[in-house]
Formats: sequence, structure tokens, C-alpha cells
Amino acid sequence: MASTARTIRNIAGIAAVVGLAIGVWLADLFNGFGTGESGPPAVAVSLGEQASQLPAPPTKEETTPDPSGEAPAEVATVIIDDRQYLLQTGETQTPKTLEQIVATAQAAPGNADGLKLKVVRRPSSRSSVEVALQDALKAAGLPETAIYWVPAPVAE
Repeated sequence: MASTARTIRNIAGIAAVVGLAIGVWLADLFNGFGTGESGPPAVAVSLGEQASQLPAPPTKEETTPDPSGEAPAEVATVIIDDRQYLLQTGETQTPKTLEQIVATAQAAPGNADGLKLKVVRRPSSRSSVEVALQDALKAAGLPETAIYWVPAPVAE
């Protein structure tokens, strides 16, 4: 009688392991349950695109231009490269000081969502420079919702 119980226990254990293996295999084949709708995701992020190839933000005519004489863009794009800040306008990237970046962000009218500044980091960017920019923007009174920090570093 003891050997029959042992045999049943062994068969049940083997069946559980095989069932688990089949479940793992089937989970890899299917994405899971969903609404049945397919298509591109709502937000697409490309990590392989170079910062110089990013599209220039649309410009908006302003009655009061910034001190450099250029009309500020709706959303200013700043690139942190090593220990410097680069302001991207169209295809050009101009080195700027921290104070100039803050002034540009304040002068930007923002888009419909209230976004005024887009910050892109290069792989060589220093975290201390990024923290200094965060602190300066916070001290200038820009809300966190007005700044978009691109999550992954973008190659040159």
C-alpha cells in the first residue's frame, strides 16, 4: 500500500512540473489578455536617434524677443553634454550658461500642455550638471510639469 501512495505522489509531482513548464512555454508564445485592438503604442520613444537629428521644436512669434534677438521656441531643447549646456535651435547647437538656459526656459511660451523645456542628456553628461540645472529651474519657479527630462541618454 505504501508503494502505491508513493507512486501516486511521484506521478502528481511530475505532472505538476510538466504543467509548470508548459505554462511558462505558453506564456512566452502569447502576450496575454488584452482588448483585442492592436496598433502602435500611444507614446513611441526611439533610443537610437541622435540628438542632432531630433526635430526642431516649432517656433511661435512673440512680441518680446529674448536677449539674443531670436524669437523663443514654444519648447526650448537643452542638451547636456559632459559639463556644458547646448541650446538646440533647428540644426544648430549653441553652448549657453546655466543662467541663459533658465532665462530661455522662462521666456519660452510653452506648448498646449504647458511644456516649456525639453532636456536631453548625452552619454557623456555629468549628473552634477543635471542636478545644477534642476536646482536652478526650481529656484526660478518653473513647475516640474513644464520640464520634460528625456529618460535615456541620446548619442551624439
